Amino acid sequence: MSKMEFLLLILTSGAILTKSALIEHVSFSAPFLTHDHRGMRVIPNWNLGRNAIVKQSFLRLTPDASDQIGFLWSRSPVNSPNFSMVLKFRISGNNQKDYGDFLSLGVLTDPRYLPGNTFLHRSEFTGFFVVIQSNSSKKITSDSLREISVVANDGSFSETKILEEMKGCSAPLRYYEGRDDFNILKASRLRIKYSASNKELEVEMDIRNTGKWRRCTTFDLSQLNLSRNWLTTAYVGLLGSTSELTDNHDVLSLKTYDSTEGAEEIEAEEGLDAIGDDYIVLIHHMEHELYEVHSQLQKTLNKLFSQEQESEHRIASLESKLGRQVVDKMNDRLDQLENKVKTNIELAVGQKLEYIGMSIGTRFEDGIEEHILKTYGDWKAPFFFLVILISGIMLFAFKQYKTIKRTHMY
Repeated sequence: MSKMEFLLLILTSGAILTKSALIEHVSFSAPFLTHDHRGMRVIPNWNLGRNAIVKQSFLRLTPDASDQIGFLWSRSPVNSPNFSMVLKFRISGNNQKDYGDFLSLGVLTDPRYLPGNTFLHRSEFTGFFVVIQSNSSKKITSDSLREISVVANDGSFSETKILEEMKGCSAPLRYYEGRDDFNILKASRLRIKYSASNKELEVEMDIRNTGKWRRCTTFDLSQLNLSRNWLTTAYVGLLGSTSELTDNHDVLSLKTYDSTEGAEEIEAEEGLDAIGDDYIVLIHHMEHELYEVHSQLQKTLNKLFSQEQESEHRIASLESKLGRQVVDKMNDRLDQLENKVKTNIELAVGQKLEYIGMSIGTRFEDGIEEHILKTYGDWKAPFFFLVILISGIMLFAFKQYKTIKRTHMY
């Protein structure tokens, strides 16, 4: 080889090496060593939210728990008319049959996560999402709905229209952690390319992080009313979600380049199941296992707390029910005793009054009769009968009085 040829080769190689540049403010990779004022790990230039958490070796958007949402959103726009990016991630869980739900990578003009109905983001976005679904319970209803789907909007489409235009492909991207051969080196990669000249979005997959890429789908964004330089104001967002079915949604790195060829230039350093530094691998493994232990402990504590609350509620309900039953029994018993005492008193008083009345009547009659006989003799007999008559009337009146009094007492 001549000196001229060698020089041209060096210049050509230099041109290739400097062809693309990493857009650092919308890129990140482990290890994550930055902490905020609270001592929590953070990723510089990105906003973390909801259930997402940063560990030294990975970003966990959602843990393997139900009804979780986590997001990571860039603080600055891409600011490049063309781009390519590679997302390295791992979706895994302990459930062998039922698992879910999704992880998505979005490039859109919303500067922050805005909750909504289109894969948990608002439908009126401008840009696109690449959605990786891992929910085993979802039915495949059309050719466009697969494990990997691309949805796009210019801000004017409804949710129905967005889903009608969705494109995608199928790929087994989820790892079952119960397998003996599972380890933290298991990962998958997503490569996205976009060119402002033809507004075509291309999505490729490296399913097992082996360096073997295959095309998933292409999406023609020219059908949307997007400006030529819309990417200069577009942000990058990562979103993870679980429902009643769960999975870990981990992100290991995201590298964004300012050209469509930039992502392919990293083949020399990524893929092929590179093991890397043993210490880093050990740290990653420990973090993954310890987080799983913490998650299981938290689930157990939540169940115990729920059972404790349920037990306290049941005890309070039983105490209340028992208290009402005791009070009701006491009230019934008191009513019975009161009625019995009242009846006995009325009966005793009535009998006593009747005895006294009869005694008074008898004594009065005997006294009058004796007095008449002594005072007036036999010729006064008519008066004796008159007195007896008057006494009978008084006795009848007394009995009527007693009857009326008894009626009023009831």
